Amino acid sequence: MFNSMEQRPRVTLILSKLDKFLERAALLLLLFLWGFTFFAFFNLPQTIPIHFNSSGDADRHGSKMTLLILPFIAGILYVCITQLNKHPHIFNYATKITEANAAQQYTAATRMLRYIKFAVIIIFSAIVYATYQIGMGEADVLGPWFFPVLITVSMVGSAVSIWQFARKPKNDQRRS
Repeated sequence: MFNSMEQRPRVTLILSKLDKFLERAALLLLLFLWGFTFFAFFNLPQTIPIHFNSSGDADRHGSKMTLLILPFIAGILYVCITQLNKHPHIFNYATKITEANAAQQYTAATRMLRYIKFAVIIIFSAIVYATYQIGMGEADVLGPWFFPVLITVSMVGSAVSIWQFARKPKNDQRRS
């Protein structure tokens, strides 16, 4: 656990093309989520599916107002993760952070958070889209693809990040 007495190095990370892509894609997808949610809200009936069982069947229905919760939560998570990512020196790490490994560890940690941010917005977008399809009668259930895709989206970033944490540092990825 992070000891408040421990002074970790503070470095300015250089964002890779992947990091920049994840940041831009998450923002664009969040904007799309908001736009599509408003489109769906004004086109859906008053009562929509609000919960699905493991088979993908809607097992609870409620007000379409509940649809607005998803982009709201996604927006809050986006802002919080974006702000948290500016302070990687306060994160918990499995190894001791030194001048030699700080850039590599911080890069891996912030990239993992970027991926989580992107994945959360993908998941929320998929839920809004599926709710729209079912609410409009275009589909009866979520479909067999829904849960495997969500699990894959959730797990891939974490697996890649764990691998990055375990790698030996290569070149220094910080700006003086």
